[in-house]
Amino acid sequence: MRRYVEPGKFVLPGDKITVAEAFYPGPGTYEDGGVVRAAITGRVEVDLEEREVRVEPYVDTPPKLKRGASVIGRVQSVKEQVVLVKICFVDDRTDREPPTSGVGGIHISKVRDAYVEDLADEFQPGDIVRARVVSTKMPVQLSTVGKEYGVVLAYCTRCRSELEKVKGRTLRCPVCGHTETRKVAAGYLREAESDA
Repeated sequence: MRRYVEPGKFVLPGDKITVAEAFYPGPGTYEDGGVVRAAITGRVEVDLEEREVRVEPYVDTPPKLKRGASVIGRVQSVKEQVVLVKICFVDDRTDREPPTSGVGGIHISKVRDAYVEDLADEFQPGDIVRARVVSTKMPVQLSTVGKEYGVVLAYCTRCRSELEKVKGRTLRCPVCGHTETRKVAAGYLREAESDA
């Protein structure tokens, strides 16, 4: 057996890469009876300086939830003290969902820098929100403090049409004329046309 596989060689899970005496098993590999094998499908990378061999995934890996990451999700329910959000995308990676499409919670104290009296004035079920991950321990804790975080698309509670941003926190339904408030994020997706 060769002491190592040439960098860039395509390997499948279980393929022999090298002997453990020659290189340490790095990410994407494992040691099995003195032999370093591929744990994933990908291309071999060899670090001669660190004496490490690793396999870079051939397919794009799903995004991971980490503290400080931005997530996009849909509000599932609004309770007295917390808003439950189904997390759909992480860090603008709309190509893949997170591996565990879980639910995160936005506690009433993490909605904005100001006092919040009623969460129903900030969010409604079905709203699309951008939030920041505060903690990845289950249940995932989210925050919408900051102008870039909050509702990016809201729906009318009467007719379910997309609401248009009028000014500040005020949104109006272009179909039935109903107005509502939300914790609106910068970059809200629908701006009302000016009457001028």
